[in-house]
Amino acid sequence: MLAFLFFSSCKKDDVQPPTTITVNADGSLNINDADGALYAIETRNYETYNGPGYETSQFAFGWFGKFPAIVDGGVVKVNDNEVTNIFNYYNAIGFLSFGDTLFKGVNATASWNVSGNATAGVGAFTHTDNAPLPAAPTFTLPAFVNINNSLTINHAATSGKLGVIYSLRGDNGDTTKFVANSSNSVTFTSSEIKSVAVSGGGAIGLSIMGVSYTDATYAGKKYYFVKQHQFTRETVTQ
Repeated sequence: MLAFLFFSSCKKDDVQPPTTITVNADGSLNINDADGALYAIETRNYETYNGPGYETSQFAFGWFGKFPAIVDGGVVKVNDNEVTNIFNYYNAIGFLSFGDTLFKGVNATASWNVSGNATAGVGAFTHTDNAPLPAAPTFTLPAFVNINNSLTINHAATSGKLGVIYSLRGDNGDTTKFVANSSNSVTFTSSEIKSVAVSGGGAIGLSIMGVSYTDATYAGKKYYFVKQHQFTRETVTQ
């Protein structure tokens, strides 16, 4: 958890509740003063534990309301691509290898167009999020991971206004670590590795994701615009 405190005045009657941003295990954010959040996520999935080949995907995600009490925000488009509403969660995916992109340029620029829903209290607005993606967290994995030992991975430094999320995944599930601001290294203990992976050739993968955000207010509602830059690799246990 990372909490940001904003105070508008030292007068007791004018003190505002703190803005608290919590990071979920899947990398999404809960923001207590938000009236919605729109995400631009770029993911690079490497084909091997140490090779150069990869596939890049882009994900758009969003919600409106007071999370988890989310509401229908009407039709949502990003760069003229309509984002599908499934139970008031907005989702879209593009695979760059097929020429199917959602965002534009190295900053993954996202021009959002929200039609709004007066019944749900969501006004129409447009917003262009051209904030940069967090720096790319380039890294490699060892050919084998011994689950009886700790695992330390060094990577190209990445940072964001929020921080860096590490997710270790295996046959038994996943575990997540969060580091505020910038980072260039992570260590998982043997017990953490054993909680997600099995020995003897089991799959084990690491995701490193920088997270940043900006915010803006439209018609009295505060919205967060989140950028996430994720790199993943997979190897096996021994």
